[in-house]
Amino acid sequence: MKKASVTCFISVLGVNITSMEKLELATYWINQIYPVLQIFFGTFGNLLNIIIFTRRDLHQNPCSLYFLIGSINNCIVIDFGLLTRYLASTWNWDPSLTSNVYCKIRNLLVYAPLTLSLWFIVLASVDRYLLSSPIVRFRRLSNLSMARKLILIVTLSIFLSYLHVPIYFQLALTQNGMNCNFSPYQYVLFLSFFAPIISCVLPILLMGIFGILMIQNIRYSQRRTQRLRSDDRQLSLMLLFQILITTVISTPYFALALYNAIAILMLRAPIISCVLPILLMGIFGILMIQNIRYSQRRTQRLRSDDRQLSLMLLFQILITTVISTPYFALALYNAIAILMLRSQFSPIGLSVYNFSYNLFRLLYFTNPVLSFYIYTTTGAKFRQELKRCFQYGLNNCVPLTIQRRLFNTNGTNGIVPI
Repeated sequence: MKKASVTCFISVLGVNITSMEKLELATYWINQIYPVLQIFFGTFGNLLNIIIFTRRDLHQNPCSLYFLIGSINNCIVIDFGLLTRYLASTWNWDPSLTSNVYCKIRNLLVYAPLTLSLWFIVLASVDRYLLSSPIVRFRRLSNLSMARKLILIVTLSIFLSYLHVPIYFQLALTQNGMNCNFSPYQYVLFLSFFAPIISCVLPILLMGIFGILMIQNIRYSQRRTQRLRSDDRQLSLMLLFQILITTVISTPYFALALYNAIAILMLRAPIISCVLPILLMGIFGILMIQNIRYSQRRTQRLRSDDRQLSLMLLFQILITTVISTPYFALALYNAIAILMLRSQFSPIGLSVYNFSYNLFRLLYFTNPVLSFYIYTTTGAKFRQELKRCFQYGLNNCVPLTIQRRLFNTNGTNGIVPI
């Protein structure tokens, strides 16, 4: 029906029919196919994110908490933003055309969570910047308590900033029937500037700033850590050699003094002046070596986890910037050229604008969809936890008979590829 009406409209105009038909058909099929992929892969990926970031090895990290809350928020965006719009446009199921309350709540739950999806990445960027800072006072701010406070503050601030949405959005009778929309021209102009700035420009700008600062801190920290570790290693090596040499050159004297004390004088002076110091030096020297080895392993493990989270975040910042910038540019053009200057489109220009708007809007809505696939591609720790989740699900949820079929029964103990 929609395709037929579009074709009829094009044939009446008689201008650039082939080009306009291609654009209209491309727009139609993008709106039919792309949202389905977003809903399926977005829901699947964010649910796995929630499972993985609540596991013991990750849930104590502030950056993981931001990723976890962001994944929960992304599910809200997909359900109230993508799914409801797809059902309304494809299956003509739209409760916002019959309920004024749902009309207001639905738009609030689209604008605010969609904005928060980028702001949680900003918070993660700030956390990585604080953690990588050479200033101890800044590094101490990277903790779970501060993360919870910032999540609460930012969430409340974004929802409060969008309180005007349920006020101005309402059911209204138009030429095409009932419609859930906003009508005052001043508010249309305000929202056209406000929404792109708070949901796109500011978070991308802050992500870029803190991402660059984080990279600088990491480079500085690597140079400083290498220098400090070199100094500490040299001091420890000097001390160990001193303990070794002191033990070697003091032992003969201790043996002779001990013989003198036992056989001749029975005094305690050699024990206090030689035995105890050498014994304590040996004990603490061995403990120091063990602590150094443990500290190196622990530091490497912690630095590896933080480095992987930082890498995951940097890739997410880059991809978010790339897929969000076209939507912001088109929204800015819409606010200035169409609403303020009241520019008029030619028929082919209108088709190009509609195609670009639908494509860039869907790309922007891809932000809540891609996080799981970014983390899986860039984070080895994340992939490791994902494998453990699948293994746990296989062992506890799949019947034993099916599990046995997954194993090779031709005499080997390998696993049959799935």
